[in-house]
Amino acid sequence: MPFTVFDLTRLEADIVGVRGARHEDALPVMALLADGKLHSAIAARLPLADAAKAHELMERGTTVVGRILLKPGT
Repeated sequence: MPFTVFDLTRLEADIVGVRGARHEDALPVMALLADGKLHSAIAARLPLADAAKAHELMERGTTVVGRILLKPGT
């Protein structure tokens, strides 16, 4: 998704997260998640058939806090 520094400033957005973490870096985070010591906010859980609705939620983005999960097989 292309964006500019102006987009980040205008939207008062933050970049959180990074791709390309090494496996050994992810293991402590996964352990914290498994132990219930770390939580990821979930904004919505939708069936895979509602993927278009999930995209609408992301595009609106002004009130969505957390991840939007798509559940296959529902």
